[in-house]
Amino acid sequence: MNSKVNDLQYALRTGALVNVYQVDDDIVYTGFVLNMDEQGIIVATYDDGGEEDGAVYLSYSTVESVEFSSRDLDNIEFRINYAEDHQSLGLGQIATDFNDEEPLLNQVVESVMQNEAFAMVTLKNTDTYLEGKITRVFDSDLEFSLFDKFDLGRHERLTIAFESVGLIEFNGKELSIQDLAMAGIEKLKPVEESSVESAAAIGQVLEMAQAEDQFLSFVPKSDPEMFFVGQINTLTADTVIVNLVDMAGQFGGYWLTKRSAIDRVTFESDYLQVISQFVMLNKALAGLMPTALNDERLFDPTTDLFQSVLGQAAQFKRVLRIRLHSGEVMVGYLSQIGAAQFIFHEVDEGEVQNPVGQLIATKDVEEIAFDYLEAILIEKQLKVQGDL
Repeated sequence: MNSKVNDLQYALRTGALVNVYQVDDDIVYTGFVLNMDEQGIIVATYDDGGEEDGAVYLSYSTVESVEFSSRDLDNIEFRINYAEDHQSLGLGQIATDFNDEEPLLNQVVESVMQNEAFAMVTLKNTDTYLEGKITRVFDSDLEFSLFDKFDLGRHERLTIAFESVGLIEFNGKELSIQDLAMAGIEKLKPVEESSVESAAAIGQVLEMAQAEDQFLSFVPKSDPEMFFVGQINTLTADTVIVNLVDMAGQFGGYWLTKRSAIDRVTFESDYLQVISQFVMLNKALAGLMPTALNDERLFDPTTDLFQSVLGQAAQFKRVLRIRLHSGEVMVGYLSQIGAAQFIFHEVDEGEVQNPVGQLIATKDVEEIAFDYLEAILIEKQLKVQGDL
């Protein structure tokens, strides 16, 4: 305990950018330590794009270790500096200043309740994430009104003891969007999830969704635990390009995949209803989309979409993520492309892994993700370093 507390005190004193690792949880919080007391800390957090993403209160029992120096932190620092010069989102700023006179946890729950803001809470020794609003605060516990975007019919009020709180996320971008969208979300009626899995049924749903500009959720065969949400951009007999949206309803780049690589498509669910509300809100609020992203690209369905996307990436030295039929996933850029193969240079944590590159057959590529924020930031960093 003393070692990590000493590290956190040093981070607070020096204003160092740090990664805070959790016990038995893969989520890492990157940011600056703002406050500390005897029970925990408050960290101003940043997302992978280097933009402010609210804050998190962490009890010491939740913290495993603190990292001060790594390639990952160097990359995030570059992105924070870039985001400050190209700030496009008004969300993610912390709404409250905290003092050192009262317990931090009490200040956080009072602030969240008074602002009627959404928060995400985890309990100690569990892997359960609870989203909702703090409706009442008592001396040693709080009342929490649960919101489940995956099940709009679920309404629960929980009593949570202060001593059982592992962490509280607040003022983040997704939580803030959720706050703003609740007027529309409260009018939604719960629906039964409707999905299809056969190739024929998936084809029908894709065509219907393209005609009606409908949101879909996709589960790839390569990773059944993963899902993507978006709208059909371009559809051919064996491939599809999807305009993706992230969890805050903002444009998340393009996903090109072979239709045979799709395991399941959901065309009706509570989550899709909520995401649709987020997207409508983002469109209504001017200036929310990151300016580096272009969500209006059109593609020719009469061409080989894989060859076309790879060819443009090679021509303009664009970073993209590819998944091969073997399951291997790589992020990088192309230096040369032919009729049936291309040379790919993998990039990991801002460094080119193989300057010579490796030869890959186009037919071996199953998916391509491109024009998403992470890829654009990697491009910019490689250019600054003189590697691209």
